Amino acid sequence: MEKNNSVINMKIFAVDNESFNTMLIEELLKESKFKNIKVFSSAEDLLDEIFELNNIPDLILSDIMMPNINGYELCRKIKSEEKFKHIPIIMITAASMENSEPLKKSFDNGAMDFISKPINPIELIARVRSALSLELQRQKLKNALDEIKQLQGLLPICSYCKRVRTDDNYWDEIETYVSRHSEAKFSHSVCPSCYEKYVKPQLEELRKKKEKEKREKVITPKNENIFNFDLLDDLIKDD
Repeated sequence: MEKNNSVINMKIFAVDNESFNTMLIEELLKESKFKNIKVFSSAEDLLDEIFELNNIPDLILSDIMMPNINGYELCRKIKSEEKFKHIPIIMITAASMENSEPLKKSFDNGAMDFISKPINPIELIARVRSALSLELQRQKLKNALDEIKQLQGLLPICSYCKRVRTDDNYWDEIETYVSRHSEAKFSHSVCPSCYEKYVKPQLEELRKKKEKEKREKVITPKNENIFNFDLLDDLIKDD
């Protein structure tokens, strides 16, 4: 259910020089609860939206036979740009399925799928859902890889306090920095070297302090010449 909710919010562009076709596609998608749809009457307008306005869709539905820039050329232009070549494109055409040439040319230019006119609503929705599901998985994988890459390379770390400098020129504790840039969780412990160097001397100091306090309590506060034999006996047993 969560996956379907994510898919219906993804951005879909549809382009066809015949307004009836884009209106039909938009209506069918809205009936299936897709919420983010934008239609175009020419490939030029769609390319301007992507290249000039940097408005990147999650899926493009493109007619093949359009004036000036047809569907093949549209597909080729998008796939030639590194920043946009990941965008999945489904070609829509009135050509008969017996004619394999449009199908071949569509795939040769980078399309991922193909729908014939007249549009079958069930086929349209199924192919759109499939394409968006694949794109959603690609985006999740890319985000995961980006998080991993953030921890690669040189980290500017202070030689004394071991804090890490962030991109904003702040200094974070190393645990905070790693947690922010990955899904790693920290469980603090003490290594053998640090135990010998830090913990053991602290324990010895505490033991000596406790012994000193016991010895001082052997003499009662009211009369320094009277021994507290119970405490003395405890101290002897401890030793």
